[in-house]
Amino acid sequence: MVKKQHPWLDWAREIQALGQTGIAYSKDEYDRQRYRRLLEIAAEIVAGHTTYAQQAVLADFLLQTGYATPKVDVRGAVDFFPFDALPPLSVNRTNERHLQDIWTCVQNGRQTAVFD
Repeated sequence: MVKKQHPWLDWAREIQALGQTGIAYSKDEYDRQRYRRLLEIAAEIVAGHTTYAQQAVLADFLLQTGYATPKVDVRGAVDFFPFDALPPLSVNRTNERHLQDIWTCVQNGRQTAVFD
């Protein structure tokens, strides 16, 4: 069994996901306030273990809306695509060309790639 070096990061991610999903599906202001508090607690955990400011972390968490789904970056797997099926190149703010982000989603035991 591999020991995790930063369990606080797992805790913060799980608490953040609970808060994000709760806010997305809560029906009244009282529940939204409670779920926002979970986001604040997750931001406190991250800020306490990093150099990031708590308000900056919370602002980033609040930008993420809807049901929280795990995303795994699979850019290294692009070599496995057939040549004619490579994802399109996009241009970022500095006019550098790069492959679009590819995320994988696991549903019903099947893994699918999503181009972002």
